[in-house]
Amino acid sequence: MFLLGKDGHTRLQGPISQTFSVRRRQLVATAWKPGQSGNPAGRPLGARARISEKLLADLADVWEEHGLSVLQRLAITDAGKLAQMLTGCCREASSSASSREPPGNLDPDEWTILRRVIDLIQQNAKGAELGPVLQTIEDALRADQAKMIESE
Repeated sequence: MFLLGKDGHTRLQGPISQTFSVRRRQLVATAWKPGQSGNPAGRPLGARARISEKLLADLADVWEEHGLSVLQRLAITDAGKLAQMLTGCCREASSSASSREPPGNLDPDEWTILRRVIDLIQQNAKGAELGPVLQTIEDALRADQAKMIESE
């Protein structure tokens, strides 16, 4: 049964209102607390990226084996689809080339320096753990930039 309360809002009265009241308390008691995951056993971090990488690797394998023959067949059987695919590829390549900005809000000079450091690490410390490599770089920079203190 519905009743109009003094404040003008409709209220439930009777057994149904008690059922809703109990259910509401149950929901509040079991609601997630701040910072608590609703799915603690959910998708692990990085799983989507690994799937994408695997898919691209598989696609590259298929392309290596069948790529040219598929394009040749497509040119004969559905030239419009081939043209559409090429247009999409060219558009994507040109837009990504023209709109490439260095990551992390770096200016182009900073990005060039960072790329050089990454290239040096990859060339000279292949297979090494990153932590000790970065520590070596830091130690070398500190030693190079250290100022000599004159003793009296």
